[in-house]
Amino acid sequence: MEPSVLLDRLDGLVRDGTAYAVMIIDRDHRIVWHNHRFSMDVGRPGEDLCGMSCWESLGDSAMHPGCPAAAAREGGSPTAGIFDFGRRLFVFTCIPMGEGFIAKLHQFLGTDAMGGWQVVSPVEKQTADRGIATKPAF
Repeated sequence: MEPSVLLDRLDGLVRDGTAYAVMIIDRDHRIVWHNHRFSMDVGRPGEDLCGMSCWESLGDSAMHPGCPAAAAREGGSPTAGIFDFGRRLFVFTCIPMGEGFIAKLHQFLGTDAMGGWQVVSPVEKQTADRGIATKPAF
C-alpha cells in the first residue's frame, strides 16, 4: 500500500477516530475544534464545546497548575505525560501547531494499564472497569 494512502488513513483515525480525544486550543486556551470523543470523555457527548476554555470543558474554574499545553506553547516543543486520577489514568500529548495553537490528544485508561496495555473502547469513555489490561511479557 502506498505511504500516502496510509497517511490519509492515519490522519482520519487520529482526527476522527474514537480511540483519541482530540482538541485544538488557541493561545487563550479556548477550544477552536474538537472531535466527538473529546466531548464524550469530558461527559458532554454531542455538545459543541468550541469557545470554552479547556478547563471549563472539564467543569473547572481556572487553568490547571503546570498545564502541559501552556508548557508546550511556551517551550515550543511537544509535551506528554500521564496523570493518575485514582480510578483512571489520563494519558496525553500536546503538540504546538504555531501561532499559539496547540493540538491535544488524550485517552483515559484504567489504572491496570500502567506498565502494560489496555484495549480502548471504540464507543464509550474508557473507565477503570472496562477494557482488558495486559502486562508485558518481559
